[in-house]
Amino acid sequence: MDNFEAYAEQMQKMYADAFAAAEKMKEGAMADRHAAAEELDKAKDIRKAAEQNGEKMALEYFAGKRKILIEQTREETLSALVVRHLKEGKEEDEIMDWLEVDEDFIKHCKIIVRKEKEIRDKPHVEYSQSGRGGTLSYVAGDKKIDFDWEFAGGNGVALIFIPEEKYWVVQTGIPLSQRQSILEFVAKEVIDDKAPDCVYRISDDCIEILYN
Repeated sequence: MDNFEAYAEQMQKMYADAFAAAEKMKEGAMADRHAAAEELDKAKDIRKAAEQNGEKMALEYFAGKRKILIEQTREETLSALVVRHLKEGKEEDEIMDWLEVDEDFIKHCKIIVRKEKEIRDKPHVEYSQSGRGGTLSYVAGDKKIDFDWEFAGGNGVALIFIPEEKYWVVQTGIPLSQRQSILEFVAKEVIDDKAPDCVYRISDDCIEILYN
């Protein structure tokens, strides 16, 4: 009987210890959950403050730049109008009175007109493609010559079809004396723009762009 009572007391103590341990673990888990919740709330507050502060900074930035942006837009619009009228041959005094700009502004716009003309007058090549071919244009100022082209096979990269000498003047309106220099310019530009490390060969009716 004494042994049974001792055993019962021992079991009761074990259950009490286990229950106490479980309660302690439960309390620890609850504390951990509360701590995690508090950290999450802090993170949300920090994020919200950052968003509000970022939005405020953005608004302040654009408010400060608004006047500058408006002035830049105004100057760009005025420049475009002045340039257009200068190209159309309008008198400078008339443009100044009408658009209320000063002489320095007119000088600035004349520089733009001159640079645009230099770019337009400088010989260059323009390209268009449709499928395995297209059109290639030599442009120099008011002069423009269109050449048909197509991809080539074998060692060839492309074929550019050109008027023969006897048809050159009729088809292009450009003196025959300029034919060779124009064709060489076109061939070199095509290689520089589209086919680096290739070479060209000019025949009667085409320019061949070839792998080197």
